[in-house]
Amino acid sequence: MKQMVRNLLGLCAGILMLVQTWGIRAAENGAPIQTIKLVAVGDIMMHKEEIEGGKVPGTNTYNFDYMFKHIKPYIENADLAIGNLETPLAGKERGYTGYPAFNAPEQLAIALKNTGFDVLTTANNHSLDRHYQGVAHTLKVLDEVGLAHTGTARTKEEQDKVLIQEVKGIKIAFMAYTYGTNGIRPDKDKEYCVNYLNKEKMLRDIDLAKQQGVDIICVSLHFGNEYERQQNKAQEEWVKFLFDNGVDIVLGSHPHVLQPMELQNGKFVIYSLGNFVSAQRTRYRDSSILLNLTLTKNFETGETFIDYAEYVPIWTDLSRIDGRPHFRVLPAEEALSNYRSGQDSYLSTQDYNKLMTSLADTKSMYKHTPLISKAIKIDGYIDQYLSLEEGGITLVEARKLGQALGMEVKWDAHTMQMLLIKDGRELTVLPGSRYIYEGDKFICLEAATRIIEGKVFIPLLGLSEYIGKKVEYTTTKPWISIY
Repeated sequence: MKQMVRNLLGLCAGILMLVQTWGIRAAENGAPIQTIKLVAVGDIMMHKEEIEGGKVPGTNTYNFDYMFKHIKPYIENADLAIGNLETPLAGKERGYTGYPAFNAPEQLAIALKNTGFDVLTTANNHSLDRHYQGVAHTLKVLDEVGLAHTGTARTKEEQDKVLIQEVKGIKIAFMAYTYGTNGIRPDKDKEYCVNYLNKEKMLRDIDLAKQQGVDIICVSLHFGNEYERQQNKAQEEWVKFLFDNGVDIVLGSHPHVLQPMELQNGKFVIYSLGNFVSAQRTRYRDSSILLNLTLTKNFETGETFIDYAEYVPIWTDLSRIDGRPHFRVLPAEEALSNYRSGQDSYLSTQDYNKLMTSLADTKSMYKHTPLISKAIKIDGYIDQYLSLEEGGITLVEARKLGQALGMEVKWDAHTMQMLLIKDGRELTVLPGSRYIYEGDKFICLEAATRIIEGKVFIPLLGLSEYIGKKVEYTTTKPWISIY
């Protein structure tokens, strides 16, 4: 009996020593794999009614923060958020107007920054609504509030630069182009001020981005036919051209309604993100999504890929308060819940019915979303360590499986535990145990976790099934498919 205890203590000491070594190495060198979330939204528009709703009563000032209060938590928690600014911010002296020639108060930029946006695209059919002066003033305002931008330029030198944002060691190039500017052309000496759909220009920008060693190239295209819920042939051809030349992500805008999204050989496109905020109140135009893209970089191999795409349905509410328009961008499912529990006094029965219709429309279009990359590489560890337990049970490095499933992975060197975190849930993995803990709940795995060469390994099916994912392994190469 004493000998058995000594053996168990020796085994535990060996495990702790391996785990400590692994934990220190990870802390010194940083995580070999990094995952970030990119959030994208569609057209940010300011019609006359929205401008009126943003005016502070009794003053000549504006505040649009309230419009985004309910959607803010979804945006500010992203590692990087991008939207299409489809209105000039040309200054009060040029007059604040809505459609057909937009000019919104500069305070809109402050509200977007406060909401959590990082990048705004400015190439669209309304870029020249206030001509070159409007372009220049808009970019000046965005610079002042700290919003990065791409798609329009004040100088030729500015146009020839590629916007690159680096987040957690992942470098993303952003570009934006538009099919036209409503018949308004730039002055002949300022043709550089708007990026139009032009293959030569696009290829130059893509090449410049590659020269600067970016990991992901994201292109926003203002194209397609307004109010059509399916992409057309021309849109598909533009996307193919970009994918063939090294672009990884295409974000579409202009139709003002949602259009399909898809993954093509690891590259992602959504043909139209619809309206993020506008005064357009008809079906399909008053609703949209927050697109969430999870991007992962393996710093050992240099490979960066799109893990998966998912979305949050949103809907723009218009109420009247003291006779004034009151716009709010709402997470649709959360808004429905608040209505049912009586927590939102602004929503009417008619609003509820519109929300239900909007949600059904969105889910019908994206019934196969989230889109999961079916080629999530686990760095060969699966291939190297197959069938570690009797019965052919497959174990995978816990850190890599957790990250592939979109979880934040942390190592607690004090308690010698691995923490897997997602959507507020915190799972605890104990090396050498058959259990995963979540608070006082636990799940019994099909085999014990193992320590191999200083890494924690976990049964393939255990963790994935617990959080509701289907995982398949292919024996022909070390890849996992996660659905």
